[in-house]
Amino acid sequence: MVTDNHGVLECPKRDGMKIEGNDIGDLPLNETVRGLLQLFENPNSNIPLCDRCETNEAEHWCDSDCKHCFCTKCWDTIHEVGQYQHHKKLSVKDKPLEVPRCGEHNDEDQTLKYWCELCSKEMCGNCQQFKHKDHKFVLVTEYVKSLGEKTENGLQGVQSCVNYRSDRVDKMLTEIEEESQDNQLKVTTAIASIRQVIDEQERILLESVRKTEKDERKKVEDYKRSLQGEQQNLIGQILKFVVVCHDKNPKKLLDAKKPFEDYIKATDTKLLELKPLTRTKKHLPDLDALKNMETEIRKIKLEALKYDNEKLRQLIACIPDKSTFNLSNLKLTDLDMEIVAKELEINTSLTKLRLFMNQISDIGAQHLADALRTNTKKEPQIRKINVTPPPIYSNPQLTELITNNVNSTNVNFPSKNLTDQDMEIVANELLQVNQ
Repeated sequence: MVTDNHGVLECPKRDGMKIEGNDIGDLPLNETVRGLLQLFENPNSNIPLCDRCETNEAEHWCDSDCKHCFCTKCWDTIHEVGQYQHHKKLSVKDKPLEVPRCGEHNDEDQTLKYWCELCSKEMCGNCQQFKHKDHKFVLVTEYVKSLGEKTENGLQGVQSCVNYRSDRVDKMLTEIEEESQDNQLKVTTAIASIRQVIDEQERILLESVRKTEKDERKKVEDYKRSLQGEQQNLIGQILKFVVVCHDKNPKKLLDAKKPFEDYIKATDTKLLELKPLTRTKKHLPDLDALKNMETEIRKIKLEALKYDNEKLRQLIACIPDKSTFNLSNLKLTDLDMEIVAKELEINTSLTKLRLFMNQISDIGAQHLADALRTNTKKEPQIRKINVTPPPIYSNPQLTELITNNVNSTNVNFPSKNLTDQDMEIVANELLQVNQ
């Protein structure tokens, strides 16, 4: 452990305490663990020595006047003559427990062999007859035995709870890993899908923008070429007009009158046909929605599922008799049991809990068990809490219908709205008929 942890030993109880490997020898001994090791190494170490020779291990206990442990040799030596022959011999393992003597009546050799349940203390026969005369009492040996059984049961309960929770923790670790992998897959799949849509839409939009640009550019450039042709023609006519006007010859001007008029008329007609070019500006209004989408994407985060059952809370709050909770046939789940458990922690008068016909697993049952452990105000009542079994279901009309048609080959059940429980009755009746 130290080697794997870079020479540092961490407390198994995980209280944050750490110690260098070289300093382990300075730690105090764990007497409990050492005692267990000695017990396993020497299972017979609690066998006493012979009270006579003090050398051999005792094998017998004299339950008569001697009240001593003896080895076989010493027993035979002492108990072979006289009245000692009639002493009661027991195995040393059956030696009665040593009970301390009463401090107040020590001179009378009174042992503390009774337990006063009212005063919670040991007492001798003298004390029981006078000081604890009217108190309820039992033998100390019986009390110790019951105390041992109670402690053992309590430890077994704790062990069962710890084992269950340990198993549950292991399952949780597996659930966490599987849940993480599932969520990672969902994230990568969703984002990849969005990324694919965005990439595809980007390609489509860019192609559309480029095509629109190409089409509009061609249209404008064709229009521009038409205007450029008219501009060239206009320049030619202007040059002719300048030449005619420069000569100041009236005849030339008169001769040029018709060609100029024909040009102007023809050009006006062309310009009327070649109307001024207009265009509508193209834009992408839905791109603004991407900003909102970006905001929504950034809002996505991993959250714990929030569960509540307000109907169940109101039902519990409205129960008039707090000693009995009838929560049957409500389709309650393990998550609902957390709500019920919180009520059990504070309810000190509950003695009966009905939960049949629900969907509760061992996890939900553990929530209830933990809640009952924390409610120490009414421990006796809590111990009496029981889960009432479901009542026996019956349908007299259905039973009568089957009985009346026991000899019929066909039995009709029109508009009976039969349930699974009703069909169980039908099956049982048919089985009895066939028998």
